[in-house]
Amino acid sequence: QAKELTEVQQQELDSVITDCVKKINRNNSIETATTSMQVLERLVRKYDHWSSHYYLLYFKLLVIRNAKKNEVAQNAYNSFMLSFDQVLKKSVTNRQKSELYTLKGFVYLTALSSDPIKHGRELAPKVTGLFEKATSLYPENPRPIYLNALFQQGMSKFFNKKYNLCQDLVLANKYFAMQANGRTNYLYPTWGAEHTANEIFHNCTCQIKESSATEN
Repeated sequence: QAKELTEVQQQELDSVITDCVKKINRNNSIETATTSMQVLERLVRKYDHWSSHYYLLYFKLLVIRNAKKNEVAQNAYNSFMLSFDQVLKKSVTNRQKSELYTLKGFVYLTALSSDPIKHGRELAPKVTGLFEKATSLYPENPRPIYLNALFQQGMSKFFNKKYNLCQDLVLANKYFAMQANGRTNYLYPTWGAEHTANEIFHNCTCQIKESSATEN
């Protein structure tokens, strides 16, 4: 279980994490992701708290996604997997567990995307299962909803099937809006909101307008 922090400690923890996230938002590169990961590796030794462990896993995910060298991505992947169960044990709420299963699903999705032919059969069920588990634990978590929507859309195109992408993206966007300023006793993640909005803009604008016109 995560240790309770004093108000001053919580402010320092929030400040460091917020600074890293802002830098990532400005420049989501391998350099920024690596630097943020290194900062959090030092932070978890100082503050054994759920949010510091969560964001360390998140930055490892970004290293995996941004790495240009396979060795760098593989090392971050191995480190993520070694740490995951330990962080899961520190999770005391379904909301926290939902966020962790979302990250793991995203890691598998990243690995699958790197070579769909090689990894598809093994990882596709794991990706779907993890996103579904994350959603069942906390139904208002927008991250597994929007990531699963994009994954299912890609799968439907591959197998030439239909999938209602916009319905799930709009639902995720609704939860992002509801939780824009949501905080509990830890710094709650907000990533994914901008990506979801962009996907809606590029894929769903006309459908939403048509639906509104029909309702009116």
